[in-house]
Amino acid sequence: MTRSARFRTPVLLTILSLLLSVLPMPASAAKPPSNKPSTEQAIFFSSDGMRPDLMETYAAAGFMPTYKALMEQGVRGDNGLVQAFPPNTGVGWNALATGAYPGESGSTNNTFYRAGASFTSGTSAFATGILQADSIQQAAERANKTVVSVEWVGSRGLVPALQGPVVDFRSFFSNRGIVANYDLPGQPAGANTFGVSYQRVDLDPADGWSNVPPSSSPAMQEQLKLTNTAFPSTV
Repeated sequence: MTRSARFRTPVLLTILSLLLSVLPMPASAAKPPSNKPSTEQAIFFSSDGMRPDLMETYAAAGFMPTYKALMEQGVRGDNGLVQAFPPNTGVGWNALATGAYPGESGSTNNTFYRAGASFTSGTSAFATGILQADSIQQAAERANKTVVSVEWVGSRGLVPALQGPVVDFRSFFSNRGIVANYDLPGQPAGANTFGVSYQRVDLDPADGWSNVPPSSSPAMQEQLKLTNTAFPSTV
């Protein structure tokens, strides 16, 4: 059964994460200051491994003016809120998006065993349908808000699926490929299996380089040519 949560004001018009991975913590642990105004538009930002105490130190010293402005003008947790366990991406991102600990959300690790599954198989925390708690992204869309999810791990696997744009590490805007100056066994068949191009090239003498360090062999160069799938007319 999916746990459903009411989405109270202020609601999010835009949810963004400039990915890195997360300050993993339950969102319910945060109590916004009462003097903070409500808003119809918001950026929900999180970053893996970014220590709140160091951020505040560097921001106060003037090294991080943009983050300083975000913290002063927005709502933030006290020293990163409360950590869930285990402290990893699979638990943290979903805890932050749902306000639920892993025992309730169903996302208990990066990869974990599910009762009834083959003992030799593993389940990803971000596989479709794994999350059993209502997320802030889904709640915002039910409130007729537009949601844009950028590098928020797990947004792609939500059920029901998000209707707004979801851009993450699986969103490719060009072909991916391998370039090698020697023959690799099993290629290009192996590359084709994974949907990447395979280019076997002969290196060319370096041209137009400056400050080249001393070496036992002359500098060589080559280019990897990718076709842009978002804009097919360009290379």
